[in-house]
Amino acid sequence: MGVFDKASLALVPDGIKDGKLYSIKPTDGSGDFTFSRGSNLAATRVNENGLIEKGRENLVEFSNNFSTSKTPFGVTVSSGEAGYDGTNNAWKLIKSSSSGDYLRWTESGSLGAAVFTYSIYVKAGSLSYFVIWTTGGNQAYFELTGNGSVTYTQGSDLVDSKIESVGNGWYRCSLTASFNNSEVRFYPTTDGTPGVAGGTSGDFVYIQNFQAEYGLVATEYVDRVGYDAAYAGVLEDLPRIDYTGGTPSLLLEPSRTNLITNGEYINVIDWSVGNVTLENNSITSPENQTNATKVTGTGGFSQRRIFESFSQVSGLDFTISIFAKEDTENLLFLRFYNTTDNVYANASFNLSTGAIASNSLGTAKIENYGNGWYRCILTGTPSTTTTTGGAYFNLTSDGNSTSTTSLYLWGAQLEQASYPTSYIPTYGATATRGGDNINADIGIAQVGSNLSSGTWFVDFMKTGQDGNNQALILTPLNNNDQQIRFHFDPNTNVRFRDAVHGYTTMGGSVSNTTSRTKILVSVDSSAGIAKVFANGAQVGSNYTLGATPFQFSRILGYGNNFKLFSTIFFPEALSDAECITLTT
Repeated sequence: MGVFDKASLALVPDGIKDGKLYSIKPTDGSGDFTFSRGSNLAATRVNENGLIEKGRENLVEFSNNFSTSKTPFGVTVSSGEAGYDGTNNAWKLIKSSSSGDYLRWTESGSLGAAVFTYSIYVKAGSLSYFVIWTTGGNQAYFELTGNGSVTYTQGSDLVDSKIESVGNGWYRCSLTASFNNSEVRFYPTTDGTPGVAGGTSGDFVYIQNFQAEYGLVATEYVDRVGYDAAYAGVLEDLPRIDYTGGTPSLLLEPSRTNLITNGEYINVIDWSVGNVTLENNSITSPENQTNATKVTGTGGFSQRRIFESFSQVSGLDFTISIFAKEDTENLLFLRFYNTTDNVYANASFNLSTGAIASNSLGTAKIENYGNGWYRCILTGTPSTTTTTGGAYFNLTSDGNSTSTTSLYLWGAQLEQASYPTSYIPTYGATATRGGDNINADIGIAQVGSNLSSGTWFVDFMKTGQDGNNQALILTPLNNNDQQIRFHFDPNTNVRFRDAVHGYTTMGGSVSNTTSRTKILVSVDSSAGIAKVFANGAQVGSNYTLGATPFQFSRILGYGNNFKLFSTIFFPEALSDAECITLTT
């Protein structure tokens, strides 16, 4: 019999749903892990294609029902038309007169000022032009013939507008605006210039699948059939199976806040921009959407930079990160600054080689995300509490260059921490991702009783260190006096706790904390000892158990900050040879 056949519980991150992580053993569901995070649209992962995947939401109630939660002004709608997707779920939008008639959608509740993209599928009928208009006068005119085109745009808050052919005469028309948008209007018309109503009573276009979402681009349509929210991608309590590095693992992180209010829309309102020009939605980003920004120097003897101010606190670590790709410029400079400390963290990154070109202050790191994209990271610690200063993203190291070179940026993040966590999207306000929490019962349902002997194996890799309160814990249900912890200090060790002695750290530890580690603890109550093995060898000496045997019933994570590749529980103490084999 192989060692795996002896296991009563085995988790290899694979099958998931919102709030649940399925064990591969047992298969009846009794050993499944529950999961919670409690934040929508703030968490991301690297998916199996190596792309950053977000949570997405369609903000439009009854998104393909144009007779509900939409208000007609001089138009009517009728359903049952052939759609772009092969269904008969499209609608006719029909004019009642020759004036500028429209169909209106008004947001329910207040979404606040943010970056929104509104999209709808449209096909020419007797009319061949279509207009999307939003609060603030942002508008775009679309020609629904030939290859399709945007014929006119207007609006101080307009970010972008696009038209994309999806076949059979259908187009997806979208408008992106940065504004506190309270309503959207759709106008069918005969002309591609403003001020021309066009058409007469009975003229029409076909429409289908309206979506409003946060962000700079229209993503894949999410059908919202009623008032209940409609999400896709990384959901509120969906375990994140992350493929960074190619091997899937369960990503477990503490709660973090991205203090940059617009992580993707770099603009002169939320950012301070100096001696560069910005082209939004210019190239495909690490999430495979065309929403990265091209940053180009304007020449002249001055710094080419983008600046984000924030409140700095003396003695606290701050980490900035941004995804960057070379164009005609291959160096990106990151630095922290305030008027008292001056520059207190400074580094440059080579976007051709993926190397840190210089790092004079603070701690720098660079990570390869494929397709020429790198995540550039810098951590610094101010010695002054101040609101004067912030984080710089520079194309040149100083003001002594007349460079007009360019590079691409996407996904800026600022965290109050000593290391970065996974990207947290922001669209006009700071965003907080909740901490990941897992637990599973391993008692009577899995092994027949609450055993006092057993072997617990964990294959993991740390992603950072927030103090000492990080651990995977093996404990009886409702009994905190008994615990066995894989405790992730700067090193990783095993701690035992009982009601008499409190916490005891077993001799030996695993010092390589940021590489993949296989570790287990084997408890033999009959012999009165416990052993710890890591990476193919016993770590430290045997631990003498107390008089009261441990009762194994529950696994849970605490202060998580690691990737979990697998965890297995055996209802017996494995032999030393088996422990060595399992951890090698």
